Amino acid sequence: MKLKIDQILEKYWEAETSVEEERILKDYFKSSDIHVDHLPYSSLFGYYQDQAQIVIPSHISLQKPLAKVMNLRTWMYATAAVSTLVLVSIFALKFDSNVTKVDQNTAMNEGEIQDPEEALRVTKEALAMVSSKFNKSKKKVKEQMVNLEKASIFK
Repeated sequence: MKLKIDQILEKYWEAETSVEEERILKDYFKSSDIHVDHLPYSSLFGYYQDQAQIVIPSHISLQKPLAKVMNLRTWMYATAAVSTLVLVSIFALKFDSNVTKVDQNTAMNEGEIQDPEEALRVTKEALAMVSSKFNKSKKKVKEQMVNLEKASIFK
């Protein structure tokens, strides 16, 4: 009997048992005549038996509840919110396009430098500023890389 149960258990762990073989296992572990080698499995099959005994009350439904229908007040609030967003967007875009036109005209007149020497000086200042900021960030990255290399998680 032990050999037969061992063979069925082996098939059970490989998920190759038939319904009849699983019934044999259930009956075997229900009985009081369980071999010592099979005692560790008895609690597992006992758990299966306990779970099979659970009955779901009839007033509890396993189906998902139907979606609630939105009432009239909710629809009115949603419509008002969407309408407000649309109107604000339209006015914001119109105002922004007017401001952009004015800014472009004044920028064209104010931002141009006529003297080539002055343009060269402004360009050099801008490049020097970009270079100094780049060097600062490069220095910080190098410092952080040293700290990362010290960390043992990458080794």
